[in-house]
This record gives sequence, structure tokens and C-alpha cells, in this order.
Amino acid sequence: MRFETWYEQHQKRMQNDRVFRYFKEARNNLEKQGRIETAVSATIIVTPEDWRAIDLTKPPGAEDFFLADHLGGSGWDIPLPNGEKLKYYVNLPESVAKIDIFFSGDLANKFLSENHQSTIELAKYILDELGKIVDDARTFFLLQEPSQTYSGKRLPPFLKVIK
Repeated sequence: MRFETWYEQHQKRMQNDRVFRYFKEARNNLEKQGRIETAVSATIIVTPEDWRAIDLTKPPGAEDFFLADHLGGSGWDIPLPNGEKLKYYVNLPESVAKIDIFFSGDLANKFLSENHQSTIELAKYILDELGKIVDDARTFFLLQEPSQTYSGKRLPPFLKVIK
């Protein structure tokens, strides 16, 4: 009973939050249909110097370089003996490519239409909000202080910043 009373406030807040509602519906959609619709946005500017730097990371056996695939990644295709290709992803500097993935489709339009945040930004938001719930549980049930933040990042509860 104590947990239910405590959790009810958090449930209400999550039910009223459009991003939480989107993630819940997207999860349900993924379970039923096996997919979540996304779109990739890419701005790519590659100079010859950048291309030479990328070429240095070429793994053995790699043939083709790809930019901004359906997952938003870039890297090398490595042919396998059975004819399939293995993707070897690399991190490109933002000076070369800025690639973002966004949720799309009817579900995203229903819950996220006012906001064009990337999937990464939305996931960070969800994790930050869940961290607040965990901190509240730690305070309420264990009578401990909430986790500290340092440089905008939530620290694990066993770390303390002493100035």
C-alpha cells in the first residue's frame, strides 16, 4: 500500500507527459507490429582531408563506405564469405556529418508533433525523468539524499562531490 500511494503521483505525471506516452505506445506498437517508424536527417560536408582521415580507419577487407544508413550510422561494408555484408560503424566528427534520427509516422505525429527532438534527445529526457523517480524512491523508502549532479550529469548514489 505504501508503494502504491508513493508511485501514484509518478504514474499520473508520466501519463500526462507526451514523451512518456509516446514511448509507452511505441513499445506497444513494437511488440505488436515489430517496428517503430523513424526518419534520418543528415548534413554531410566531406573535404578531401576529412576523407583521408576516414580512410585511415578502414578495417581489413572493407570495400564500400556508407553514410547515414537507416540507423543513422556511417562506416564500412565488409563482405563475408557467405555473400552477406557486415557493417563496421565509425564515429564521424560533426564537422563532417551531423546525423540525427527522429521518430516519424502517425504515432510520433500524435504525441511529438510540436517537438522535433532527435531520438537521442528524447531518450535522454526519459532517462533523466526516470532518474528523478529513482532518486525520489531512494529518499522516500531508504531515507537517503537524492543523487548529486555534476556538470549536468547525475552521479551514482555512491559518489559525492566535495568542494
